[in-house]
Amino acid sequence: MPSITQPAAPCHIPANTNEEILLGVDTHKDFHAAAIVTVLGATLDGRTFPATTEGYRQLVSWARSFGALRRAGVECTGSYGAALARILRAEGIEVTEVNQPDKAARRRRGKTDAVDAEAAARAVLSGRATATAKTSDGPIEALRLLKLAKASEIKSRTQAINQLKSVLISAEAALRESLAGLSNPHLFKRCAELDDSRGDGPADTARHVLKLLAGRIQHLTGEIDNLNGRRQRLNSGLLGVFGIRADRAAEATALLLDPQPAGLAVLTAREIIVEADREDIQAGIDGEAFTLPAPVRCRIERRALRVPRRRPGVPQARPAWTGGMCAGSQ
Repeated sequence: MPSITQPAAPCHIPANTNEEILLGVDTHKDFHAAAIVTVLGATLDGRTFPATTEGYRQLVSWARSFGALRRAGVECTGSYGAALARILRAEGIEVTEVNQPDKAARRRRGKTDAVDAEAAARAVLSGRATATAKTSDGPIEALRLLKLAKASEIKSRTQAINQLKSVLISAEAALRESLAGLSNPHLFKRCAELDDSRGDGPADTARHVLKLLAGRIQHLTGEIDNLNGRRQRLNSGLLGVFGIRADRAAEATALLLDPQPAGLAVLTAREIIVEADREDIQAGIDGEAFTLPAPVRCRIERRALRVPRRRPGVPQARPAWTGGMCAGSQ
């Protein structure tokens, strides 16, 4: 691992700076290993760079000193290589996601960072790696982060609610009776207002724990509401449409696997009407299969795709579709 910033100058004098070269990068938390390969398969050089803004700048400058850099193969573009992939795209370089080399190749060639970086470049050159790396810089990435945080908040709140009700079961009778019959919001509010300064006995400790758990539940609920508010601001109000027309399943699969399919169209609209020459249409809604009567009208409805779960403090969600209507959210 390099401890100091390396100079960006190449270790050679390029013969032809207009010749196309490919960049391969094996990414790590603190540093990235890079390799340069020509379109004829010759390895020119390899070097490691720190995973910092200055390190990314030096990596790009170093790679371009060998020739025209238009394509790059990068491992782990969704984690360690995400920042580097954004820098490369900003420089007009096409970034391809590269999976780690298979075990047979590693046994033959060994396992080092330099070997993996070279293998990444060769995967792009041979056409084995064709998946375009995700941009991770638009509303989809923002929604992913919000969903990640919200899932954690909901899990923690559910755990706190279960703990609060477990403490209530074994609490003294007078305390249980004073809190009986309350809805969840009112129960949490009453528990948060309990006087826990009387003593250190089991009953007083139970009051103290109930107050702490209720305060935690209210705090987590506020954070969930905050995340929901940010999500609504990201909602563009447009329904994403992903349409495939194929006569056989193999044709549909080929379209999905092709990085630049000719028969694939991605559009946006506020409402979609799907008609068919039959009475029913097979549809997939939020990961579930349904048979809906034709025609099917799809439109945006806020929070329509929430999965109904009977959780304390969570209102019952509306169904995602009724009859021949299906609703989506973004």
